[in-house]
Amino acid sequence: IARGYTVVSGGTDNHLVLWDLRPLKLTGSKMERLCEACAISINKNAIVGDTNAAAPGGVRLGTPAMTTRGFSEKDFETVAEHLHAAVQIALRLQVRRPAVLACPLAPPLTLPWSPSLWQAVSGPKLADFAALLDEDTEVAELRERVVSFARGFPMPG
Repeated sequence: IARGYTVVSGGTDNHLVLWDLRPLKLTGSKMERLCEACAISINKNAIVGDTNAAAPGGVRLGTPAMTTRGFSEKDFETVAEHLHAAVQIALRLQVRRPAVLACPLAPPLTLPWSPSLWQAVSGPKLADFAALLDEDTEVAELRERVVSFARGFPMPG
């Protein structure tokens, strides 16, 4: 919330947090897939007003597994930093950029740019987005940070 993200209930009333990603122009499906690649467990979740169940507007974050492992309030701040890093990666992977920048011989462009000159990095489909995750160095770096952090906590049982 301190970073400007939207929580559906307006706060954390219980152990579940429903995070509305629609203001970021992200889908819960993309965020779920990205977090999965980074060893973070979240679930895509529909938000009131969603019209497409395949691309819900939010994700559900649960805290019981983390509190069971002994996470403190400070540890949850680290989790929030990891989630913020995931959002930044997702936004970068789906951003639109000028197609002509890929051509080293292209002349310098001036604004306004024609929409026909822009291409999506990942494409609109989840499969296009997911295809970029295995090769992205920032995804690998975040996964390593998450795994390293999580190893500091015992598994119950």
